[in-house]
Amino acid sequence: MSYNILLKRLFLIFKTKWLIKALRGKVFSLTSFGITEALSQVDPTIKTIFDVGANIGQFSTAASYFYPNATIFSFEPDPETFSELKKNTKELNNIKAHNYAFGNEEGKIEFNKNSYHHSSSILNLHKENTDFPGGNITTIKVNIFRLDTKAFNFTIQKPALLKLDVQGFELEVLKGGDKFLSEFKYVLLESSLDTLYENQPDFSQINNYLERKGFFLYKMLDFNMGKKLNYIEADFLYKKK
Repeated sequence: MSYNILLKRLFLIFKTKWLIKALRGKVFSLTSFGITEALSQVDPTIKTIFDVGANIGQFSTAASYFYPNATIFSFEPDPETFSELKKNTKELNNIKAHNYAFGNEEGKIEFNKNSYHHSSSILNLHKENTDFPGGNITTIKVNIFRLDTKAFNFTIQKPALLKLDVQGFELEVLKGGDKFLSEFKYVLLESSLDTLYENQPDFSQINNYLERKGFFLYKMLDFNMGKKLNYIEADFLYKKK
């Protein structure tokens, strides 16, 4: 993160009500705050947000601030992390939390639960990945569904956003929502630019898939750098043509 970007994010916090929340210890992701602030400048009218890979609610809580009238459906498969998600969003009535994963299959699937919860994934960490903090990994079984069969149970007001942060599993989630993708005007996803997980698709595969589905790359909203100062992840915003 550049010095200018850091200053901008701090300025945004101090000029808004998030200052009060920061003093109370309720702002736990400047990154999510910056991403949703940039998103609100692109389109302040978003009515529905699917936060797939919600973790402990970093993106959902920030989105609730910038989109107080939107309905935010948050999905997190790990029961322990989901409990933190529920705790962090219990005072935000527009966030509806659900404890399962999305992919291109249904039933139960093995999930690699990392003590550094940001790195937890259905995929295994790549043996050459030295950019993520080490942690104890335990394998648990979680529920998994396809967007095409599950998401039609939800009321979607448009324009709608699909946000994905599933640590290398993004393409499988998109494939499982092959038909349901048409409901969204925007797709916001974190994509790896380096090999961080085993059998993860590269950015070009995800980009090509979304282009075939009628989305074009609109903007990069954030990025992460590795220990060697190389770009390892970025948050890309796609817009329907």
